[in-house]
Amino acid sequence: MKKIILTIIFLSPLIQAGEICKDYQPSAEDSFHWSESSFTADRAKESMETLQYALDNDGAANSCGLYNALQLVEGYILKQQAQAALSAKDTPDMIVKMNVGGFCEFLINSNPCE
Repeated sequence: MKKIILTIIFLSPLIQAGEICKDYQPSAEDSFHWSESSFTADRAKESMETLQYALDNDGAANSCGLYNALQLVEGYILKQQAQAALSAKDTPDMIVKMNVGGFCEFLINSNPCE
């Protein structure tokens, strides 16, 4: 019973604005966090191209561009996992919570480099 309560308490702050993490409302201090809509297939593809260019050209990328590209790819993959868990009919609740919680936690704890 304690584990269930702790899970509910732990997952409740992991919610962010958007389809998956809809109840999270960032404060003014959090205004520079990624939003759920930042993680699209197009942006992930562009980020992969940036990373490949840096690999092929002796690391030719500025530190913010590299950092943001890595986060966009990671966030997009986490978002895909959450969406897949939510849309699958027979996915166990624990797997759904793990995937959704992972994506929402990523949103809360990551921010773009400026």
